[in-house]
Amino acid sequence: MDQLLYDLDYSILSFTNEPIRFLNGLTSNLFDQPCNAFLDIHGKVVATFFQYQLNENHLLAVLSRAVLTPLFSHLAKYLRVSKVMVREEKKLISYFNLGNDHNKEDDFVIPLKSGEIVVTKTRQGKTVTEEKFRWFRLKQRIPLQGVDYQHEMILNIDEDQFVSYNKGCFLGQEIVSRVHHLGNPPKRLSVVCEDELPAAQRNEITSKTTDPETGKRWGFTFLNNKI
Repeated sequence: MDQLLYDLDYSILSFTNEPIRFLNGLTSNLFDQPCNAFLDIHGKVVATFFQYQLNENHLLAVLSRAVLTPLFSHLAKYLRVSKVMVREEKKLISYFNLGNDHNKEDDFVIPLKSGEIVVTKTRQGKTVTEEKFRWFRLKQRIPLQGVDYQHEMILNIDEDQFVSYNKGCFLGQEIVSRVHHLGNPPKRLSVVCEDELPAAQRNEITSKTTDPETGKRWGFTFLNNKI
C-alpha cells in the first residue's frame, strides 16, 4: 500500500555546535516536542517549525521557505555572539505523511498528533493532491505558516502545540505567560464552515476546501475569542 505523502517543499535547517543551549532561550517549546517556534519580544511568531533532535549537538528544523529571510534577520545578532552553526540542508527533502507508517531506516520521522513529518534524501513525489492534503489539515486542525497565518501572536494560533510553560525563560515569554495566565488572546485561528460567516469575512478564509460528503466549503480563519 502506498504511503499518503505530500511534498511540503520546505527548507530544512541544521543547527550544530551546542544548538540546544543557543535555541533554548530563543524558542518557545521543549526539544522533545514535534513543534516549536521562534518568537519576537512581543510573543509574535517569527517562524514556526517541526523539529528533530538527532543528539545534543545536532537539531533539524523543518520550516516554510518563506520565513527564512525574516528568521535569519531575527537570529543575526544572536548568531554573532554564539558558536552555533546554521546551514540549510539542500540534499534533504521533507514530506507530510498523512498516516503514521513510514519506517525507512535512514529517514528522520517526526510524529505529530495526526500524521508525521518525513525528512529524507530520497524524492518520493506528490502522492496526494493539494485538495486532499488541505482537507486532512482542516479535519485535524493543522494550519501552516505562510498559508493560514504569518506573524500572529503565538497564542492566537495554538499554544498547546508550540508553547511550554515549564521550560524556563525564552524570548517573548513575558507577554505569552501574561496573556495565558491573566486573560485570553483576543482571537484564535479556527476551522469554520464558509456558510456560517458573513459574506465579507468569507474572503479571509484560508486553505478553503470542499467537504467531500456534504459539499460545504471549510477553511481556517481568525475568530474573536469567546471568554
